[in-house]
Amino acid sequence: MSSSLPPGPRLPNLLQTARLIATPLGFLDECAERYGDCFTLRVLGLNSPPVVFFSDPEAVQAIFTTLADQFDYGKVTQVFRPLVGHESLIMQQGDRHRRQRKMLMPALHGEQLNGYGSVIQAITQDITAPWAVGQTLSIRERMADISLEVILRVVFGIDPGPRCDALRQRLAKLLEAITAPLYSVHVFPTAASDKTWGRAALGGLFAAAGGN
Repeated sequence: MSSSLPPGPRLPNLLQTARLIATPLGFLDECAERYGDCFTLRVLGLNSPPVVFFSDPEAVQAIFTTLADQFDYGKVTQVFRPLVGHESLIMQQGDRHRRQRKMLMPALHGEQLNGYGSVIQAITQDITAPWAVGQTLSIRERMADISLEVILRVVFGIDPGPRCDALRQRLAKLLEAITAPLYSVHVFPTAASDKTWGRAALGGLFAAAGGN
């Protein structure tokens, strides 16, 4: 079966994984230059299954639409289980995934999106208002600030106040942790069976949000 896969580097699994963690864009660009729009990597730890990468827009569209039922996403998404849990949308497949996705779609169309746009615009203006000509800024950090506020006020629907402040503090710590390169060690298959980290990371969020 492996002979039918697109070409890719012959580096050991752990070395491929380490390269993706250390220089993700550089590694993927290098592979794209050498192998083309479609190539195979093993970047999910020691026992990684083959993961095929696509960059051609038509191929990507086909994967998520007409060919969606022919792919087994579980082999890739399972590495996120310690963080998102068993019931997350990205962990579902087949009919169950379609049902849950359909429930979310009304919030992502038409007038709802127009309403979100005005909130996102206001958030962006509030965060960028103090910027001054000649000031040195970390764009990554500022974009993270905007994203965090969008998550709180648009995704979670929480109005400014003490509850929002508490959730912002906890969510900021989580986002900082999962964007650090060493975060990847938590989602390798060797760690996926250990749910302790994921539960600890999310426990504070549920408490701040008033969930269970």
